[in-house]
Amino acid sequence: MNAMQPPQSVEEIKAGLETTEKGGVRQSIRNCLTVFQRDPLLSGAIAYNILTDRKDIIKP
Repeated sequence: MNAMQPPQSVEEIKAGLETTEKGGVRQSIRNCLTVFQRDPLLSGAIAYNILTDRKDIIKP
């Protein structure tokens, strides 16, 4: 997974998620990262602030 990938549509994001044996979306860190990296609303929304040593939410 490349953090610099362009944002994708909801359908493209869902197609790339891991699923359970029954076909549901698996609750996993990998799926969470996939959504945060590829969703146009969430992509780039969280950043690490080296001055405060904390994570910042930078998109409203």
